[in-house]
Amino acid sequence: LRILSNGDIGVGIAVPTTQSGKVFHLHGGANQQRLHMTNDTTGSSATDGFEIIVEQGTNVRIRNFEAGALMFDSGGTNNEAMRITSGGNVLIGDTSWQFAKALNVKSTSGSIISLYNSGTTSYAQDTCSAIELKLLTGNTGNQSGAVEIRGFKENATNGDNARGIGFWTAGNGGTNTERLRIASNGNIYTNTNTAF
Repeated sequence: LRILSNGDIGVGIAVPTTQSGKVFHLHGGANQQRLHMTNDTTGSSATDGFEIIVEQGTNVRIRNFEAGALMFDSGGTNNEAMRITSGGNVLIGDTSWQFAKALNVKSTSGSIISLYNSGTTSYAQDTCSAIELKLLTGNTGNQSGAVEIRGFKENATNGDNARGIGFWTAGNGGTNTERLRIASNGNIYTNTNTAF
């Protein structure tokens, strides 16, 4: 352990590199850069477990006050924004869920989940933001498959944001193909380009 005259701290290293405002440097060999925090209690109350506080204006905290769960607070003490349960489920916007899934999101606004594709500047037709629904389909042959729901740009005109939604499916071993499309004008098209 070394504490420099400017207050920088190095653990496992004689000359800590604490650039860009960092004051703590933990150094170990391969696969050994770890910080181990323990508590002799069971972690069953608001005073047990461990807590990491990041303080800049309003505190951000990472807590482990319930056995096996990791809580992330934002905007003050015990103001929980996200929880990872002992079973690996993620709860956002709530601390419990009656029938928890792998990801559980609660919001008071109209939009619960927002997906944004900002990685393209080509403005190409059919640029999309999509949700993939993947599942295990067996332990032999084709063992997994997926379908997609895509929100897409209808045209290649820069600044024209006419948009629709498409549903993509596939047969055994096939590549996903758009089967149903709802256009910006409300028309519904099948994969044979028949409009309704």
